[in-house]
Amino acid sequence: MTRRTSPMHPVLMQRKGFSLLECTVASAVLAVVAAAGIKAGGAAGATVFLSSQRSTAMSLALSLVAEVERLPYEDPQGGSSIGVNSGENPANKTTFDDVDDYHGWTESPPQGPDGAILTAFSGWTRTVQVQFVDPANPANAVAHSRGLKRITVTVSRAGKPLATAWSLRSLAP
Repeated sequence: MTRRTSPMHPVLMQRKGFSLLECTVASAVLAVVAAAGIKAGGAAGATVFLSSQRSTAMSLALSLVAEVERLPYEDPQGGSSIGVNSGENPANKTTFDDVDDYHGWTESPPQGPDGAILTAFSGWTRTVQVQFVDPANPANAVAHSRGLKRITVTVSRAGKPLATAWSLRSLAP
């Protein structure tokens, strides 16, 4: 395309590209958009990771609750206090013979029911609390047995609690 010009008007050249200013502005806009995308992707990745951690923690908590629930409410040799009794080793859960023997139990890394360490869960910790509770309101702990115990298992990783599971175990069949 050609243009005619008069002596009063200089020849105007057609532009064939972007100016340096336009490139700079476009680069700045692109950088802001990319940073926002990276931040959003990082947040999504962190959310997925935390969700996975909590799911694993809940599985670990529920498996230990199930392990504790399999034991009788009361000690077969008698005794009515919470905690390990004589003849039971507080460092070896395979010697526990009733639900409340698990009170105060902590394992890190978690162990299977046979006491074998679950090496895939290094860095994880499971703790157990067993309390006598009021049958009319199991949220209330009581000092002596009224026929109901609450088992609470908390699972944490790197000192951060990720899941808690609880169950009630009664004296009644």
